[in-house]
Amino acid sequence: VHIVTRHGGDFNSGHDIRYRRRNSSGSWDRNYLVGSPVRRNYVVGVTVADGHVYLATSRGGDNVWGEIVLWEAGETSATHLGNLSGIWRSDCDYRLRASGSRVYLGAGQPDPDGTVSLLHATAGADLVSRLAASTQTHRAGEGRRGFCDIFIDDTGEAHLTYGAFHRAFYNRYDSAGSRIHGSDINIASELGDWHISAGISAVGASDDGSLVLAMVLRSPGNQTASD
Repeated sequence: VHIVTRHGGDFNSGHDIRYRRRNSSGSWDRNYLVGSPVRRNYVVGVTVADGHVYLATSRGGDNVWGEIVLWEAGETSATHLGNLSGIWRSDCDYRLRASGSRVYLGAGQPDPDGTVSLLHATAGADLVSRLAASTQTHRAGEGRRGFCDIFIDDTGEAHLTYGAFHRAFYNRYDSAGSRIHGSDINIASELGDWHISAGISAVGASDDGSLVLAMVLRSPGNQTASD
């Protein structure tokens, strides 16, 4: 079991980010801080690919734009692998996933004419530069696109959902990282207004990918999209 959590601090001064691992015998054998607190480092992720344990944290600037920071977990500390810029905004989540040796990262920039990006690469040396070189963008619908989700089925195909103004969209990638559908599929509409008014969704699939289930949030029209 691999866990990454944030503790203390605030969005401006940053948080402590902690990585912990429970081994197959049930003992917690790794427990350490990842990097140092920096502004807007509140979005975290972890995945395992081909024996590599990859961690993700975030870093914000003076405004809403920021970077995704990738690390590799070691026995007593995490090694900084590099930063990915231009694909993430600090009021949006991202998803770090893996299957076998393949690493996937999905992120959104919900600007007024936003973009969702999906990156993929094989685990190993120069992961960050190879992820950056693989970037594929999604821009169906209009408005503040973002808030993606990714699910990897047992065949290695990646299922992607994301939001645009009042709508949610779907596409999938094969195990080699090639986009399957030429155009993103609109899976939900009229999802209602909230602060950003982008569709929020989650996606899952059967082991063989033949059945795909997506869930979307329909806002009652308030700013926080709460019930």
